[in-house]
Amino acid sequence: MISNIFKTASVTLLIISLTSCASNALDLKGALGNSSGAANPTTTTSPQASPSSGGLGSILSDVAGALGLAGNLKPQDLVGTWKYNRPAVEFKSDNFLMKAGGVAASQTVEGKLEPYYKMTGIENMILTVNNDLTFSMKLKLGSLSGTITQSEDGKQLFFNFAMLNSINIGTVEAFVTKKTSSEIAITYDVSGLISILEKVGSISGNSSLKTLTSLLGQYDGMTAGFDLKKQ
Repeated sequence: MISNIFKTASVTLLIISLTSCASNALDLKGALGNSSGAANPTTTTSPQASPSSGGLGSILSDVAGALGLAGNLKPQDLVGTWKYNRPAVEFKSDNFLMKAGGVAASQTVEGKLEPYYKMTGIENMILTVNNDLTFSMKLKLGSLSGTITQSEDGKQLFFNFAMLNSINIGTVEAFVTKKTSSEIAITYDVSGLISILEKVGSISGNSSLKTLTSLLGQYDGMTAGFDLKKQ
């Protein structure tokens, strides 16, 4: 408890300076500009207009979650029906300053992902997790299913994805953070997420996923996924 209080106090003192220079804290490989060369979707969303840009209070809350102050969930805590709310991004780093500074920059990346999520239909996603930890993920481009498992030491969580109920398309480590009593963020290692999306695109024939995977491919050391609200 005392340790968490000191961490939170440190975040409060540091975040003002960190947010002003967050774009220099990490190599974002074009996160602050369109360097990918990928075609932009017809409808774009300004990061400033995105719900993920909530000012200092939102940044402080996100930093607390990124540092583990909000507490991570167990697989059983995911049971229920969850609806997509907005993109979620976190930077993988054990360094306090890098991770705290990365939160402000991650909001810019979330703003860039939002129109691509809309274009591919991910914004319509509904995730249902059953008591036996099987899940279904309904998307506009098709449905995914599978199981959620945890490592023996309880430190890692995995989504085992299948398509058409029987075609295994891969296992990806997931990072789950509680945002509020009815809101969570689930993010996946980017390389694993890209692999899943590429297989979904290949099986479903949805070519629009290529632009999304192209954008995700710019960012190393990042996890990406979804902010979800419980229904």
